[in-house]
Amino acid sequence: MTTEHPLRTRWLIRRDMDECLEIPGITPWDAEDMVVACRHKSSISLVCELDEVDIQAWMIYTIHRSCFEIANLAAYDWEFGACFELVQKLVDKLGYERDIILVTVPEEQDDILLFFRMCGFTAVIQQGGEITMRYNLPTLLTMTRMNGVPISRATGFPCLVPEGECNE
Repeated sequence: MTTEHPLRTRWLIRRDMDECLEIPGITPWDAEDMVVACRHKSSISLVCELDEVDIQAWMIYTIHRSCFEIANLAAYDWEFGACFELVQKLVDKLGYERDIILVTVPEEQDDILLFFRMCGFTAVIQQGGEITMRYNLPTLLTMTRMNGVPISRATGFPCLVPEGECNE
């Protein structure tokens, strides 16, 4: 039996800023960069804590009309669960209106590029020493029939059909 570290995600608050800025991120930010990013109406900032004491990772993302864009993500360890927890929070928010997550990473940061690749992101644009990666909400290409009526699974959401009532 393994015990996992109790990670908790919450909103980033002003008194977290100094501790957050010590964590290496996708792009190095200072306090002014973080304040400017957090002041946008469409920006959301989150932290992931270990044992409700130590901040292990933080993320600021922007909500656009059809996608989410990660402005910055920082973590002490890109293989530890805190950064996965934050990205999963964002993936869980994907739906009919927003089905894409974008992030731009400097091309020399191999560990961060590998992290996003492991999360299901794919590189779409490489220019100016940066790689833009994209996560699409998975789509299912199968059709399900219930009582002879086809039910399309056009989004990544599971088709809510009672078990045993569908004919594929």
